[in-house]
Amino acid sequence: DCVLYSVVKNFFLDRRNQFIFAVTFAWGLLAHGMIMFRTLAIHDGVDSFLGSSSWFVGLHLGRWMQPILIKLDNFIQGSQNFTTPCFYGFMTFFYLSILLCIMADFFRIKDKFALTALCGFTATSSIVMMLFGYVGFVPHYFIGVFMAVAGAFILCKRPGSPKNFMAGVILMCLSTAEYQCFFPLSMSIMLLYLINKTEKEDLSWSDFWRTAFYFLGSGIAALVLYLLCTQLVIMAARVYMPDFKLGSYANIDTWGVTTIVDYIKRIIRAYGFVAVMPKWMSQVFTDGARKIYFVMLLISVYLVCREIDYLYTKSKRSAYQFIIALSVLPLCIELLRVMGDYVHTLHQLTWVIAVIFFLQRVDAVPSLPNKIYFRRAIIILLILSSIIIARNNNASYVKLEVVQSQTISYFTTLITRIKSTEGYKDELPVAYINEFKKTDESLYTPDEFY
Repeated sequence: DCVLYSVVKNFFLDRRNQFIFAVTFAWGLLAHGMIMFRTLAIHDGVDSFLGSSSWFVGLHLGRWMQPILIKLDNFIQGSQNFTTPCFYGFMTFFYLSILLCIMADFFRIKDKFALTALCGFTATSSIVMMLFGYVGFVPHYFIGVFMAVAGAFILCKRPGSPKNFMAGVILMCLSTAEYQCFFPLSMSIMLLYLINKTEKEDLSWSDFWRTAFYFLGSGIAALVLYLLCTQLVIMAARVYMPDFKLGSYANIDTWGVTTIVDYIKRIIRAYGFVAVMPKWMSQVFTDGARKIYFVMLLISVYLVCREIDYLYTKSKRSAYQFIIALSVLPLCIELLRVMGDYVHTLHQLTWVIAVIFFLQRVDAVPSLPNKIYFRRAIIILLILSSIIIARNNNASYVKLEVVQSQTISYFTTLITRIKSTEGYKDELPVAYINEFKKTDESLYTPDEFY
């Protein structure tokens, strides 16, 4: 038999994987079904329909893998200059299911309620909602995700192996070239692996630091390779990229050129986001779910303290190693806030690692009293937050539909009035002034829409 066929067959016949697929699709349809079965034009959907995508898309942003994948996608599927939310919606849930199956297997999550909570958080998240604004980008986005995850897993499998190092670094470089936000995802996976390793093994200090610097060195090597390749691509394509450092996109262009004071402020902001998650920058948990997040965070802090106490009684060295690795996790999850001043919602996939960390804490202390109640509390809170986020997503889609209907009606009337103006001819150009701030007192907009 073909080895690849056997692997794929066993993957889809695995009961846990089948459960993850079913739950992810159920959560996804609940949260995003409304937009999947309607033609709601949002963001790049309109731009793509007009045929603006080309070979040079992404190059000026430091994403030289995007045009390669666009060419490959166009070769396989034909033109991508249209929006197909239903097709790409189902493909999004399919890719997410595969990703969660891989994560659940690597981090050994077997409890069905925990899997339901993890799938719910991921499928209902604002990340997926934002992908419907870039539906043609879905295959490329998840190819980058899988390369980032594969690179991290290869590096974790045999730390120190030269072959694994080369393969992992190349995959991390390619994923970063697809979208810069995938680099923190790889680093977060490796860091969580190290945290789990300090819990289960009594590592010597030399082994701990060797593994930690191996992961850090892999990340630095991937970034250096990415920067070198990007400069070569830019020179070969003759694309102008102003002030290029690490993508030159959405303020991620001051890496390495800002002041030490600014770096310290960014690091504090990254830790503060995880600890406080201020409302004005809440891209992961919406307003109602933020309150649930705080409760879940307090429970996790208590469980971490119990775990440190347990490790301290077993091995002081393991406890100190756990504290050192854990102290870097918030920074790693919000690494893009150190890279720049602005973080897009699509950059927040690293929070899946944070949720896995929350779910793992209950089983980290064997002697924890009332363990089942803590497990139920975290799972219920995650599921409840997923329900709130799903409801907010549907509310956003309702608002989008109302605004789109108003826009179509308004511009239909406007064009009719223009054409009925005396002296107007079809060959005369029409210019719209003030593209993003058009106002008209005749339009009714509910206060909560904006």
